[in-house]
Amino acid sequence: MIVRLFLPLLAASCFAEARSAEFRTYQDDSLGFSFSFPADYMLTNVLESRSGFVSGVLKRDAADILVEAKDLADYPAEWRAQGRTSFVDAAVAIAMLMCDADGPDGSRSCPEILRQSTFGNRHNLECVEINLREVITAIEPKRFTTRTRGPVYAVRIPRPNLPVILFFEFVPDFAPRTADTHILQEIVNSVRGK
Repeated sequence: MIVRLFLPLLAASCFAEARSAEFRTYQDDSLGFSFSFPADYMLTNVLESRSGFVSGVLKRDAADILVEAKDLADYPAEWRAQGRTSFVDAAVAIAMLMCDADGPDGSRSCPEILRQSTFGNRHNLECVEINLREVITAIEPKRFTTRTRGPVYAVRIPRPNLPVILFFEFVPDFAPRTADTHILQEIVNSVRGK
């Protein structure tokens, strides 16, 4: 009888150890957050300011995931003036701004929200999933392409002064498979605040 009880506990313990060995954790003490990611990803291109993490890329083959930390200093003043100051408003506005890019060959912009939904991750942090309409303009030859950009995930990291919003999304032009999307969701669900 004792052996029967001990073996399932041992098996559960071994499974938990194997699972934790498959993931690594990034922790930022100055901004007060951490997140876990699969061990076969590498966290590269990490930029930090004096206040902490700014951005990084979780790399694995072509399934690169962009990670960026923003605060309300990145929030458009005109939205604040309109009273649109909730976490969801800030996350959507900043995600739309992050999409914008101009270059010698053309531009990208995300003028419209296609879908957004809020949820709490497993550590009770407020999150939003956003899908945007992305418009890509090529100069030579002149052409417009419209597509969906997303999912873009935003996680609110509470802090005593300005909250930090942590964004996760696949690099532009990557078409994620279902397995890639599940990994991204697992990373977002792992985010913790201090």
